Amino acid sequence: MKYNISDIKNFGKGQFGINLVVLTSCDNKLKACGRCYQGRLYKRTLVTNVRLGCEYSNFVNAKSDDKSFESSSLKGMFWVEYPYIKQAVKSGKQYLSINYRPCDVRTSFESEYILDNKVLTKAEADAIISACFKAQGSGYSAKQAAAGVTEIEQQTKVVQYCLDDIQYLGCNLAEAKDIIKIVGI
Repeated sequence: MKYNISDIKNFGKGQFGINLVVLTSCDNKLKACGRCYQGRLYKRTLVTNVRLGCEYSNFVNAKSDDKSFESSSLKGMFWVEYPYIKQAVKSGKQYLSINYRPCDVRTSFESEYILDNKVLTKAEADAIISACFKAQGSGYSAKQAAAGVTEIEQQTKVVQYCLDDIQYLGCNLAEAKDIIKIVGI
């Protein structure tokens, strides 16, 4: 199912308890040695209990002593529907923006990797990731630390998912888990 801006806005700004199932290509994460997996390797993620429409600066300020925190301008993107949907300047693709904190035990990300329509075991996925994926950043925000949020677990993380990659968006966790059972891409 393809979701659009009105679908997303119907969930309400800041409503907690939204679940997502997202299927993304791993092509942009692959090093040159992993190009043999290009177009064949996908990551499917079940994201549970997130909020939609939470403005990043406000989210950071809720944990910070410095209430003057301002987020950086979007690089290569602009807001189509603030604070829900961003659009990439180059590709024109639209992205759902969610914020979360790693310390929030209510929010979880469960991922599985799919190669040629087969779900990989954890060991198989770990072997491909360690050998073929580009190094990931630490996730630590110096700007948030300067605003008083020094612990990485308390810092706000922003995740953007292409609307075309969202397989499920809703409040029903059972429906989301039913989508996960479908292996085909």
